[in-house]
Amino acid sequence: MRAERLVESFERITGARPGSRFQVDVRGISPLERTIRIAARRVALAVTAGSALVATGATAAAVHVASWVPITLGSLGGTLTALLLLDLLRNR
Repeated sequence: MRAERLVESFERITGARPGSRFQVDVRGISPLERTIRIAARRVALAVTAGSALVATGATAAAVHVASWVPITLGSLGGTLTALLLLDLLRNR
């Protein structure tokens, strides 16, 4: 009976058999998950904003680029930077 349950458990974990999935719940991990989620959002905003601002400088210095490209990238970078600052100030 135990061997049969073990095989069924492996089948459920791998997705070969319908039923409840394997799930581990650790008490007290919710604050850590929230902190990681917030940090990941801020890092993503910072990297994207920084990339947009670097691209603004690169396209502004280029000769064969339409004039709207650096303006658009600069606006995007500024907007993302403002969102990052709002996110930082909101959670204080």
